[in-house]
Amino acid sequence: MKFLIIEDHPLVRKSMVKLLQQYFPDVQYLEHHNFEQAVDDFKQGCPDLILLDLTLPGMHGLEVIRHILSAYPEVRLLVISGSTNPLDIQHCLEAGAKAYLSKTDSTAHMVETIKKVLRGEEVKPQVQQQNDMNVAVLDEHKDILKMIAAGHSNKDIAQVLGISEASVKAKCRQIYQKLGVNNRTQALGKSRKLGIL
Repeated sequence: MKFLIIEDHPLVRKSMVKLLQQYFPDVQYLEHHNFEQAVDDFKQGCPDLILLDLTLPGMHGLEVIRHILSAYPEVRLLVISGSTNPLDIQHCLEAGAKAYLSKTDSTAHMVETIKKVLRGEEVKPQVQQQNDMNVAVLDEHKDILKMIAAGHSNKDIAQVLGISEASVKAKCRQIYQKLGVNNRTQALGKSRKLGIL
């Protein structure tokens, strides 16, 4: 079995191989810092799994996914990235990646995800599961978020919704708590990142 790792940071790449060898000791590991370097490996046969960083020198990770899967549609490709942006996750999965891991995910989650991908199982990103939960919880407060985004004060929001200003403040505190932020500006930024607004 062969794993191909495409990661431009040598330290991260070496650490990843060292870690994976503990759980997949019988695997042959091929390492490259960009896709162009990895091309020759495909001439020796398609790897069983590709672990791909999204931000690479030369061809961007998303382009690499499309390029590889157009030529080798059967390959199992897994993205490991520092980005937790829902759009990055969505674009990678739509392009054909079997799974998306954040570099902040636990070792146990990474290993389990790789095993699932090798078994051909569908894997939902951990970060996306958290985003889905946040979106569901915040759905009932979307009107308030939209009014905050429009620059309305708590008093304005209270009048529009027909509730007390104290209730608006309480709902805002709930929003901040669910988003893990401390104020309106941060709430709006996080809401946009999660795709709530």
